[in-house]
Amino acid sequence: VVDELKANYRRDASLWAQEYMCQAVADTDKMFTKPMLRCEPKVRSWQAVFSMCDPARTTNRQSALTGKAVWSWEGNRLVFWEATAESWLPDQIIADLFATQQKYGCTWLGFEEDGLNQWALQPIRAEMLRRRTMLPLLPVKAPRGKLDFISGLQPYMNHGEVTFAGA
Repeated sequence: VVDELKANYRRDASLWAQEYMCQAVADTDKMFTKPMLRCEPKVRSWQAVFSMCDPARTTNRQSALTGKAVWSWEGNRLVFWEATAESWLPDQIIADLFATQQKYGCTWLGFEEDGLNQWALQPIRAEMLRRRTMLPLLPVKAPRGKLDFISGLQPYMNHGEVTFAGA
């Protein structure tokens, strides 16, 4: 497993050192710098909201975290209402899906497709039946490289088109 993870970072050994070896990096080597991170508290009103959950399947010390983002587009601006990384058990992930839907009324709740198909779909369906509430789940194919996917935000960040509004 470690060799597979490391293979994803062959192009940039410094990212491997930063992500998995806990080695600090200079600001100039960071994908996103402090000036790019704009926090502007705002109240959500008319915006369509979308959410994405990338579940971690285990919660031990070496596990990845369950990632969650909740966002809206305002014209060409991307507004994040929430962005978290948590060590959640499956029941906590499922509870958060319902809480997120109740809080934001999301257009869709994206869920990483492999996670949805492998272990989460049955308990999510059972909870929807128990609560008599349907979630607008959208299976989303996982990107090939997590860091390549995240770095796709860099042009938006460079132009000040990403805002973190807070919860």
